[in-house]
Amino acid sequence: MGFSLLQPFGTVTEYKKLPDYVMHDIGLDAFFQEISSDTKERRFITNVLSQITDNADVAEYRRKIFADIIRLPQLRNTMIQLFDKIQFMKDFSTMHKTSDEELGLWHLFHRLDELDSYIRTIETMRECLSDERIQSEGLISLRNYITELYEDACFAEMKKDIASLKIKASDVQSVTLGINVNERFEAVSIGLVSVNRKPFKKSGIVSNFADVISSKDKIRDTADWDGDMHYQLIEKENNASAGKFIEKLGGFSAVRNTPFVDGHIRSTLVKTPDDDSTGNSTLYLDTIMNKMLSSLVKKLRDTLTKYANVAIVNVSGLVPEFIYYIRCAEFISGLMEKGCIFCEAQPKTDSETSMSARGFYNLKLAMNMDNVSEIVRNDITFDKKHTVYILTGANRGGKTTITQAVGQLLVVQQKS
Repeated sequence: MGFSLLQPFGTVTEYKKLPDYVMHDIGLDAFFQEISSDTKERRFITNVLSQITDNADVAEYRRKIFADIIRLPQLRNTMIQLFDKIQFMKDFSTMHKTSDEELGLWHLFHRLDELDSYIRTIETMRECLSDERIQSEGLISLRNYITELYEDACFAEMKKDIASLKIKASDVQSVTLGINVNERFEAVSIGLVSVNRKPFKKSGIVSNFADVISSKDKIRDTADWDGDMHYQLIEKENNASAGKFIEKLGGFSAVRNTPFVDGHIRSTLVKTPDDDSTGNSTLYLDTIMNKMLSSLVKKLRDTLTKYANVAIVNVSGLVPEFIYYIRCAEFISGLMEKGCIFCEAQPKTDSETSMSARGFYNLKLAMNMDNVSEIVRNDITFDKKHTVYILTGANRGGKTTITQAVGQLLVVQQKS
């Protein structure tokens, strides 16, 4: 068994499960309904409380953890927020998407943000558990366990890498593409040259185009971009007349037939197919960029998934156990605010079987009473001399109430 908040590491313990009817008969079903509104949490808490062991080390281990958690409400609040964050990331993470085709630049940036969130969550959890007031072996071991996971995953180094590599998606204002053409001036391949923080500026398309073609010096021998870039921004108000003209032609578009003959540009009009992809040029370019980035995206996804699993798989496995203590602490804190009195059970470590309680009462009764000061508290002792009690009294005199209380005492005291 790995690390657990329910029993010391390396402990081999035999548990016996109490049947559901026993939990009902001693009134703990009402306790389960009250302790949490979440079905999964209630099921887990019910399972923990119904598993009985006589191992004093387990009882002491849990008692000290519970003492820390009920004594430190800020610890409870912070851990609950972190658990909610882990669950949110687990539910909505893109880490486990399998299709590289769907992953573009946005997913690259988003995944870096996700990993950064994982790392910060683990760091906050470690800092929270570093509170000097924590005394229990269990929570100290949990802090050491998380620190070991953090260091094994090299999160500190990864955090620095993210800070240097991460680019906000809003910073990308333009991309520079390189297009290779054949002898007919048809595009045969396209490549990503750079991702830029600034958009291209408007310039004269005709003059720029003519200057590039008419001067042999402007035709470059290499494909390396030297920063000399012209760009024509076609705004809505400028292309409205052209759009109407094309519309009147019934869906025809201008297509260059031969780029240059005797210094003149010749064009012709051809029918645009109904399923033509010219309207999806942005999507087309995005698809090409995604394919180019697919190898990088896949490698990054695999790496991030590996590191994210440290937080999601290893740490999230301990969340239900921690929630068990937190919900019990919240429940008891609420009863204490009503005036109920609680104390820490002291497990016996010797071989003698005995139990002694002073001033105990029925939890179910306390939950349903507004004025808990009216509750009649009782004393009881089980040892070699006192093994059997015969309880008599009038109907509605409290026999069931005190019998339930003894059962609750025996179940709950070994859990917290």
